[in-house]
Amino acid sequence: MGDLHLEPEVVERCGDRLAAAGAAVDAQSRSFTGTRELAAAHPGIASALTLDFCRRNWSDRIESHGTGIRLLGDNLHFAVREYQAADARHAALLRGHSRVPGE
Repeated sequence: MGDLHLEPEVVERCGDRLAAAGAAVDAQSRSFTGTRELAAAHPGIASALTLDFCRRNWSDRIESHGTGIRLLGDNLHFAVREYQAADARHAALLRGHSRVPGE
């Protein structure tokens, strides 16, 4: 992120939103996967589902994107915790302490 500075609370909220988006995408993927399994179990239904191939294809893609979004959210949460820990250490050093209380 270079010179860009974001307040930890802002990054934390972004992480929350990304994690929620990932969960929503995963739920949509499960819905598509359920349709695919239903079609496989009942071949007569498959003929009625003219978009079954598209659903299968997008199900796999959506699942992959959902996982990626959720991991991005997790990584942002981790970065915020690291930033806050480093900030607390720096503040303690400025106060003349060698350790952060509670560590």
